[in-house]
Amino acid sequence: MVPEKVDNRPRSAKRKSDTSFDRIWKYFYDQKTRISLSAKELELKEKYELAWKMLCSMYTRKQVAIALVERYDHKITERTAYNYIDASMSLFGDPQNSNKEAQRQIVSEWLIRAIRKAWEDKNFKAYEKLILRYTRLNGLEGSNDADIAKLLKNRKPAVFIFTTDESTLKEQADKLMEDVETPTIDTKYEDITED
Repeated sequence: MVPEKVDNRPRSAKRKSDTSFDRIWKYFYDQKTRISLSAKELELKEKYELAWKMLCSMYTRKQVAIALVERYDHKITERTAYNYIDASMSLFGDPQNSNKEAQRQIVSEWLIRAIRKAWEDKNFKAYEKLILRYTRLNGLEGSNDADIAKLLKNRKPAVFIFTTDESTLKEQADKLMEDVETPTIDTKYEDITED
């Protein structure tokens, strides 16, 4: 008989201030302790996981709420279903952000297929339009040269006037020193070499 693997982490005591959500959160994320969930907490965990999986499958929050109410034979209200959705997003994150990236990747793949098809069919007008859509979707439009040209166009010209007239230089230096709040003071220093 092979002995079972023993979990040496200490078991977490249930605190009076802990809500069911807190205990479920600790169950997933507290690496220092073991959490034993009650039957009620296991049911809640299952509801949170179901809500999050449905959100990941690109259902809207409203569709998920309605599905949860129907799944549990109308024993929960739609408001409670929304609470489960909010709790699932607090536990596992907002899948909408991931879905947008996934949708962008799907559309990007479709465009690549369409670009290949347009090239094979020698439909260069469609090819050009598809390339343009692909570059817009993936943020590839606009080259650095165009950005630099735009910056230079809006930039005001700078004028440099060089003078060697000592009185003019002294006047300009004095004017610049007026703008300096704390005058700089040269201090003596000594180079130290490490032996």
